[in-house]
Amino acid sequence: VWNATIVSKGTGEKTHFRLFGDDAPGAEVADLALEIRTEQGLRRVSFPIDRVDVSDWHDIVVRYGGGKLQILCDGTVMAE
Repeated sequence: VWNATIVSKGTGEKTHFRLFGDDAPGAEVADLALEIRTEQGLRRVSFPIDRVDVSDWHDIVVRYGGGKLQILCDGTVMAE
């Protein structure tokens, strides 16, 4: 099962950011997803978890600036 929060700040309408597994019903594979609250509202970026070896450790970096939201895994931009 890959449907849980990994790290977050805030709750409900006061959530500032949340990194989580998203195992949506009907999806072929789960996503690693990030939601972040910006001046324009809640933004989301995600990528299919099968793009990485889930048995290894990974460095996850999220960048937000100039209206662009990116999620990187081990230095590679996975989604924006």
